[in-house]
Amino acid sequence: MTKVLVIGLDGGTWNLIEPLAKEGKLPTIADLMKNGSYGDLKSTIPYITFPAWKCYSTGKNPGKIGIYEFLNVDIKKQKVIVNNSSHCKSKELWDYLSENNIVCGVLDMPTTYPPKKINGFMVSHSLVDVPDFTYPENLADELRSKFNYKLNPHYHVWVNKDLAIPEYKDIINQRFEVAKYLIERYNPSFLHVTIFRIDTIQHYFWKYMENDDPKYGKVIEDFWKLIDTGIKSLMNKFCDERTYVILMSDHGFTKLEGTFNIVRWLIKKKYLILKSNKLNLLNILFSLGVSSDRLISIITKLKIYPLLNAIIPYNLQKRLYSLIPTEKGGVKAARLESLIDWKKSKVISIRGIYINKDIICNKNYEKFRSKLINEMKNIRSPKGDKLFNAVYRKEEIYSGEYLNHAPDILTLINDNYEIVYSLSEREWDLNPEWSGDHKLSGIFCISGPAIRKNVRIQGATIYDLAPTILHILGIPIPKDMDGRVLKEIFEEGSELSMREVKYYEENERNKIGKKVKYLKGLGKI
Repeated sequence: MTKVLVIGLDGGTWNLIEPLAKEGKLPTIADLMKNGSYGDLKSTIPYITFPAWKCYSTGKNPGKIGIYEFLNVDIKKQKVIVNNSSHCKSKELWDYLSENNIVCGVLDMPTTYPPKKINGFMVSHSLVDVPDFTYPENLADELRSKFNYKLNPHYHVWVNKDLAIPEYKDIINQRFEVAKYLIERYNPSFLHVTIFRIDTIQHYFWKYMENDDPKYGKVIEDFWKLIDTGIKSLMNKFCDERTYVILMSDHGFTKLEGTFNIVRWLIKKKYLILKSNKLNLLNILFSLGVSSDRLISIITKLKIYPLLNAIIPYNLQKRLYSLIPTEKGGVKAARLESLIDWKKSKVISIRGIYINKDIICNKNYEKFRSKLINEMKNIRSPKGDKLFNAVYRKEEIYSGEYLNHAPDILTLINDNYEIVYSLSEREWDLNPEWSGDHKLSGIFCISGPAIRKNVRIQGATIYDLAPTILHILGIPIPKDMDGRVLKEIFEEGSELSMREVKYYEENERNKIGKKVKYLKGLGKI
C-alpha cells in the first residue's frame, strides 16, 4: 500500500537548511533532497501560523475557509474572534482520506485544536494547556501516562534561555517518540507530524547565530541537527519502498531589523479611535512599555509560573490568552475589543485593515480604501526602507464565499520588518525583542517512488500539497481546491505522471457509498 509521511517544519527555510545540509550537518535532509524534488513553497498572505497551516490542509485560500489570521474581526457585532480549528469552513486533507478508508494520523499541527474525528488519531496543538487535545479522547491520558506529554513548555526563551533550550529539545524529541508509538498503535498510511518549537527558537536566537555568539551562536544549528536525527528515526519506523516523504513549512524565515506599530500610526491618522476611559491597570502598564516578557519574567523569578499553570482552569487560560500581549511586547488584538471606539473608528487593524462600513458608506468606500492604500505604500522606516513590498485589495488575492469577511486591505511586508499592535507611543522599534521573523517562501521537498531526483522545482505553493497528496494516493480532488497537482515532480513516463488528475464537485461526495460507511464507522449516523 502507498503511504505518505509529511513532516511539517514550522518556519523551515532553505536559507538555513540548505547550507547545513551541504556541510554534512543534516545528513537525513541532504539525502531526501538528493533523492527527491525540492524548492521554495510560497505561503499564503499573511504568512503566519493561522491561516497558513489550514491553507496547507485544505488546499484553499483563506477566502474559502473563512480564516484570515489568529483573530477575525466582526465590525457589525463589534467583536474580535479568537480562531480555532472549528472555525475552518472546509474539509481538510485527512477528512478526504478518512472518507476513502485510509487510516490517518495528525500530530501537533498548529490550528488543529479542538481535535476532530478522523479515521485514525489526532493529537492537536494548543497554545494553552487543555485536557481534551486528542481524538480519540482517551488518547490524551494515554500519552500523559506513557510520555508525560507536554503541550507547552514551562519555561520560555524570552524569560530564561538556559532553562528553555533543554526543555524545547525534550519536547521535540518527545514528538518523534510519540509519533513512533502511534505508528505502532494505529498503523496509519498517512501521517503528518509538525515540529513547532523550531519557529520560536529561530525568532529569538537569529541574532546570536548571525553574530556568532560564543554561548548561543550554535543554538539554531543544534536544533536542526536534533530534528534531522528525529526525522531519520521516524522514517525508519514508518517508511517502506512505497512511502513518499514530504518535508514542508508553513512559511520561511529571515532576519528581523525592526517593527512598526500600526495601531499607533492609525491612531495618529485618526482612523482608529480608542476609548480612553476603558484603560485598566494592565493597559496602563503596557502603554508605559511594560511588556509581557517583563511580567512573565517577574512570575518566573518568583517561581510561581508552574503553580499558576497548574491552578488556573484551562478554559480561563484560553480566555487569558486572548487578553495578554504578544511575545514582542505588543498588545494582542483581542484585547483591543474593549478599547476600540467602534462607533468612531474608520478602520480596525489586526493583520489586515478592516474598513468600518457603518462610517465609510458604500459610495465613499473605494475612494477611502484607495487613499489608505496609497498612504500605506509610502510608509518608510527610519532607515528609508519601504515597510510594505505590496499593498492589496482583498479581492486581488482572495476568492471564495467568505471574501466579505476578509480584511479590506492586505499587505506584503518587507522581509526585514514586522507589524506589531501596541499601545506604546513609539511607532518604530529598530531593536526588537525578536531578531528573526517570517518570510513568504518556505520549503518543500518530496522523495519516493517515481519522484525526480535532486531536482529543484519552481512555483510550488502551500495550496498545492493537499491535491498532490490526494493524487499520489489515487483519490479524486475537489474542484474548489486552489492548489494544483505538482506533476513536474514525477519522473517522466511514470504511472503518477501519466495518471489522469481526477476532480469532482463536493456535492457529488453525497452519492458515494464510502462516505456513508465512514460516517457509520465514526458513529455519526
